[in-house]
Amino acid sequence: MSAFTEEQQAVLREAFHHVWSRMGTLHDDLNEESLRLASAIATLGERGLLTPRRKRSESRRGCTSRPGSAACGLLAV
Repeated sequence: MSAFTEEQQAVLREAFHHVWSRMGTLHDDLNEESLRLASAIATLGERGLLTPRRKRSESRRGCTSRPGSAACGLLAV
């Protein structure tokens, strides 16, 4: 005996397929944001605007906001 009715299983299958179909795009977006963040941190470090300690802190935190935004604690580059 299943915990879900046939109708519920169909809805769950459709939801799973929808999420699964978007995983590639979401992963690509995450990789792009990670590269932007790494570039922003490196640029700020090269310009002396980010201390090595702050650079480590920002890298570990893995900020998911737009690089340069106040949420990441970085200056706009």
